[in-house]
Amino acid sequence: EVNGFEQLCINFANESLQVLFNEHVFRLEQAEYHRQGIEWEDLAFEDNGDVVELLTGKAAGLMVLLDQQAMLGERASDENFLKSAHSEHDGKHPRYIM
Repeated sequence: EVNGFEQLCINFANESLQVLFNEHVFRLEQAEYHRQGIEWEDLAFEDNGDVVELLTGKAAGLMVLLDQQAMLGERASDENFLKSAHSEHDGKHPRYIM
């Protein structure tokens, strides 16, 4: 089964919320514990902030590249989008796998 654009948007929203949650619950709270001198062992957690950045990066995030293709109208193509994404991210972003 192949997920579509709608599922990508749902997953993106979930990951964005998770990044926000991690920032507030883990990073900021743990920093506050340290600041107050509370004995605390930092909790390890998975941080997918780089995935959100890959999707939404201002200059060449995948959503930006997709938007650029959409503005081309009939000249847009899946192939051109993939070429742009590959050119911008292949070998440059650890989470970009083609």
